[in-house]
Amino acid sequence: MNTNALRVILRFFRPPIPLLTLFCLACTLSFHGSCRGDDIETNKMLTRVNSLKELREAIKETKPGQVILVADGVYDLDKNLEFKRMKGTEEKPVTVRAENLLKAEFKGPYVVKIRDSEHFVLEGFRFSLKADAGGKNGALSVGGVRHCRITRNHFELDETATGDDNQTWVTVNGFNSGHNRIDHNRFFNKTKKGHYIFISGEGDYVSQHDLIDHNHFMNRAYGNDENEYETIRGGESHIGNRDGGAHLIIRNNLFERCDGEDEIISFKVGDCSFLENTVINSHGSVVFRCGNRGVFAGNFFFNTYEERPFKNYRSGGVRFYGSNHRAYNNYFEGLDGTSAKAPLNLMHGAPAGSGALGGADGLPSTDCEIVHNTWVNCAKLQIGYESDKRPLKPERCTFANNIICETQDDALMELYEAGGVRFSGNVIFATHGKETGIENLTFCEQEFKVADPKLKPNNGIFSLTQASTAAIDIPGNTYHFVIADIQGTTRDKKPDAGAQEYTTQPPPPNIPLTPNKVGPFAAE
Repeated sequence: MNTNALRVILRFFRPPIPLLTLFCLACTLSFHGSCRGDDIETNKMLTRVNSLKELREAIKETKPGQVILVADGVYDLDKNLEFKRMKGTEEKPVTVRAENLLKAEFKGPYVVKIRDSEHFVLEGFRFSLKADAGGKNGALSVGGVRHCRITRNHFELDETATGDDNQTWVTVNGFNSGHNRIDHNRFFNKTKKGHYIFISGEGDYVSQHDLIDHNHFMNRAYGNDENEYETIRGGESHIGNRDGGAHLIIRNNLFERCDGEDEIISFKVGDCSFLENTVINSHGSVVFRCGNRGVFAGNFFFNTYEERPFKNYRSGGVRFYGSNHRAYNNYFEGLDGTSAKAPLNLMHGAPAGSGALGGADGLPSTDCEIVHNTWVNCAKLQIGYESDKRPLKPERCTFANNIICETQDDALMELYEAGGVRFSGNVIFATHGKETGIENLTFCEQEFKVADPKLKPNNGIFSLTQASTAAIDIPGNTYHFVIADIQGTTRDKKPDAGAQEYTTQPPPPNIPLTPNKVGPFAAE
């Protein structure tokens, strides 16, 4: 994790995170005691199993430090496989691992459940389960667990026999759950309603301080923009609308062709972060739907389709409802989303509890800061959103030090009732006879400089060059939370506009993620 992202977490997590938790986050939540190689041969707490019967028996006898190795083969579940009371410690977790990565496979019409466990690791399995008859539990149901890790698995379920159309593959239930990590997994080829991952709530409580990182999400089929087709959903609307928080972090994941609905990721609770992810050719946006104090930083968004893969396809960026959100150091290229799926949407909203927008009303964007982002050849940004159902306009928001250039649309920006948004230090430039969207508005050069930023391709993105004088060392405000740029280069006292700080030195290797950087076979 770069220092900038860690400072984000320090700034926004309330109440303050314990020192031990911060240390774990900074170290990418590394778990100790995971046995590999020669350690396996010398571990006296190791048990090898070759059948479901042996596995079920071994589960009953676990102690801190226990490692259960599951031999290669197909394990056809004849009933739910339950890991109960798997109680390890931070230094000595209980681990159940495929002896060879992805060579042990769980199949059948039942689910794997983890209950009432701490410091438990489930690693290296292939999940090919059929949808269970209830349709709610998917492949893996987790509840009442803390400091548990789901790592280096492959999830690709058979949804043809789903009894219920709503099928979520991994659910983390809220009550008494927290500090769990879902990392280095693959989630492929989901077709039906439901989510790849759902961090759920129970009553007034959502699982707390969970981390979803270094996963590969791909081929989440389009659901005709029906609700509940998100790739990941965090929280419950009724909790977010009461300003409840989850402190969920989604970081360093690769999303490809995740097309379910207009919300790729839906945060329905506050204090959540979407950091340093790469999203490619995906329909919809990342949406902070309910709750406040969200952070959206260091992400790469690309749309590379020359023709839309289906009629209603629209690749979006980020959409904000609620207050005190921050979006900075993000790069967007080729996005063609319009309306609510625009490359940026600071939303008008409805009064809480009015029911104007259904159960999750969506308050207007207030006190949000959109700074140091780059949009290249995208559809128009929406600052405000015209709708009879959303009478409340954005207030006290900041849009500063951004670069917006070229466009697929008739203009770069659309401002609707944007009097509550303060602008400064932005560089905007339309090509091919298009408009910027501010031609008939009274902005000064300190708010919008209409000039070519002269970006050139480098390391997979359009970057600043020595010729980018319009965007380098811009006069204007600095923001204490923007310490480095999208590639980890430290911002100087006169930061440059956009997601990247110009430097003559080779930038750090924080570039868009590729499949070899995520998933079961990627390095830690």
